[in-house]
Amino acid sequence: MQIDILGSCVCRDLFRYMPEELYSVERCIGNIPISTLYEKRVSLEKRGIDLSGLSKYNYRMLKIQMGRSAVSLLKKSEANVLILDLADECMKRFVNEEISKCGIAFQEEEQSIMEDGFSEYGESIIMDALELNWEELEEKYRRFALDLVKTEENPNGYYAENIVVLETYYAEKKVGNSDGILHPQPAEYKIREKNEFLRKLYQILYRYIPECHVVKLPIFTHSVETHLRGEHPLYYTEDTYIYLAKVLRTLFKELKVNTVENLYLEQGFKNKLFTRVLNSSSINSIVGMKKEIAALQKQVKELSQKLEEIS
Repeated sequence: MQIDILGSCVCRDLFRYMPEELYSVERCIGNIPISTLYEKRVSLEKRGIDLSGLSKYNYRMLKIQMGRSAVSLLKKSEANVLILDLADECMKRFVNEEISKCGIAFQEEEQSIMEDGFSEYGESIIMDALELNWEELEEKYRRFALDLVKTEENPNGYYAENIVVLETYYAEKKVGNSDGILHPQPAEYKIREKNEFLRKLYQILYRYIPECHVVKLPIFTHSVETHLRGEHPLYYTEDTYIYLAKVLRTLFKELKVNTVENLYLEQGFKNKLFTRVLNSSSINSIVGMKKEIAALQKQVKELSQKLEEIS
């Protein structure tokens, strides 16, 4: 089965757990929020913009983003199934009125490269996605749905029932690499605000593509510091990708031993148990530290008494 991807690293990473002999990715487009699809085109060659510091993939995706060609590339694909999520909508934006009203989305670690590369455009600002206008967002998602779904007027689109939406969110907690216990994400990620932002966007998308399949993340989904990409609230534990792969294979009728609903409940139960173990480890480590502190205090007290006796 040939599959197209339009979405964040979550959509791409789960395919490491799909059988290569049964599934292949035809188009893989990421780092492109839907809100950027309907802005005016910008050429990277204009004014000699230097973005050589970007990775090859990110540079290619930036060209697609600025050329507003993501949807047209997907519609030229031979695949008839599309996997997408909306997490890229939370990317920060490089905003310059001459370039784009809603900004050019970029990976946060590449902010300095973007600022240097577009310096000839004059004064620019870095905008948070949470500042986007909701009326404009809804209109762009409406247009996106019209462009994406196959109809008589749009014969190169995807059948709505062949569109699978991964309802991806930022993990609120991460599993520590050194201690194996749960930690809150850094406040800079604005987890709750971004997740609420994403919930609203998913509801807008479902309103315009109601026949699509929805794959939900189970409760207690965590990120992990040992992810091959590094550390981020979208870099989940391995169990999450295994779960997502099972759900897709079930949707595609390859696996017939369970249902999507049961897989969701089962993984939620596993996550709950895993979280309880991690929390128990945290409590045990605290108890252990208290015992060590008590032992040290006892030693200090005994040493003080000996010194008093000597003096």
